[in-house]
Amino acid sequence: MSRGFWHFCLKEDTFMPLKMKTLREASAELGIPEKEIRAMVDLKKLRAVMKKGNLTLAPDEIAKLIRQRKTLPESAKK
Repeated sequence: MSRGFWHFCLKEDTFMPLKMKTLREASAELGIPEKEIRAMVDLKKLRAVMKKGNLTLAPDEIAKLIRQRKTLPESAKK
């Protein structure tokens, strides 16, 4: 393997493709009240991180919420 291959791999992995969203942004995107999301974090159903005094959610946690909120006919569609 050449040096160019490893340089390319390391260069591509240095950034995060999706940004973390604040509690307010996630609430607006999901259509769920902030209090309900905060309660899920308190009950340890969701992982959240405090950044600059605000709760922030990772994109995978938001996707998990979207999957859980789908109705049965919506989840059958791909």
